[in-house]
Amino acid sequence: MSIARHHAEWLSLVEVSGPFLSMPVLMRAFPQGLQTHDPELFRSLRIAYEEWEDNRKNRARWKGHSPVGLFKLGLAARINQPWRESTGPRTDEGKKKSRTNALKHGMRSREAIAAQREQAELNRLIRAVRQLTAPPAGPPNPG
Repeated sequence: MSIARHHAEWLSLVEVSGPFLSMPVLMRAFPQGLQTHDPELFRSLRIAYEEWEDNRKNRARWKGHSPVGLFKLGLAARINQPWRESTGPRTDEGKKKSRTNALKHGMRSREAIAAQREQAELNRLIRAVRQLTAPPAGPPNPG
């Protein structure tokens, strides 16, 4: 592969906006050419970059991350593939704990509603017992 073709491949992986990173600059700075690359890694990098380009309009949710940082995060995720090792919770305790992963306040959860109903029922029972055991309302009998 010629040095110019190799430079062109590397340039195709980045967004070039200005005269600072261009073919003439690379030919002057690296007349011997850039490091050779692993074709499989190059292909993965190309796919990741194209995906990043396609999703550029949805960047509002990634506020605070630079495009390069997002690109590196995506590439690292594709290379490491952490989702392949994930098995999810296996024990009953782990399953119970993971049920609340997306819980924000829990006031509408089944458990909270059941507890509120139990408390309301208990309050009704307490009122009923107090009414049954309360002395009669009225003037006291002179003894």
